[in-house]
Amino acid sequence: MSEKKFLAIDAHKFTLENFEGPMDLLLSMVRDKKIDLLEIDLLNLIQQYCDFVTKNIHTNIDDVSEYLVMATYLLELKSKLLLPKTKLEVDEDMVAAEKDKLINALIEYSKFKKVSALLQKNFLERQYFYDKIPMDLTQIKSSAKPTIRNVSWDKVNYVLKNMIERIAWEKPLDQKIVQSKYSQEEVKEVFDNFVDELTDNNPISIYHVLKAQNIDRDDYLTYFVLLFTTLLELVKEQRVFIDCNENDVFFVKR
Repeated sequence: MSEKKFLAIDAHKFTLENFEGPMDLLLSMVRDKKIDLLEIDLLNLIQQYCDFVTKNIHTNIDDVSEYLVMATYLLELKSKLLLPKTKLEVDEDMVAAEKDKLINALIEYSKFKKVSALLQKNFLERQYFYDKIPMDLTQIKSSAKPTIRNVSWDKVNYVLKNMIERIAWEKPLDQKIVQSKYSQEEVKEVFDNFVDELTDNNPISIYHVLKAQNIDRDDYLTYFVLLFTTLLELVKEQRVFIDCNENDVFFVKR
């Protein structure tokens, strides 16, 4: 670490408490030099580390003990790096292995640092969330009224298909594009009139409504779609039930 950097440390009372461990201190020194982890000058890094620990040795021994252990290891590694090249090749391999081990440990530690920063960010954001005791929804569920009686939606779908085919036979449809003469509001008004006539024992069929309107053959399918979507709206508003037999779909007063 440069002399200027040491002055900055003194000015800000920068001590070992600012680091989470020896690896953190090593990473900080690597970042200060703005070099890639794989291109570390170990001799220079070890010297910086030992100088820093020596400069901060006045700190509580319990706080710097793990830093001293790392310093001892780094000094040993530095000694091996400085040994004359006349040593056996196996020793050089051992030094290279130790260097790789340290660099890999720093790389892994840097990954954990990034993850821990993300976890810390998520943890702090979570502090702004407020837990709420789950509501008891049994009352809401029990009060919900069914939309159809004694039949399934599959059966309703089956009957509607048959009804469309039956009407098609009665009024063959020309295959041409035409603009509908009816609106959803008009159909709803017609439906409302029928709903007003409903009694508990007098259901009305969709087929009956269609026949009563005397729809042109070019418009019956469009009118049927509008009619059925209107019926679904009335079901949603809980004004009617849907029921059906083998040939027709009925709407029944609630």
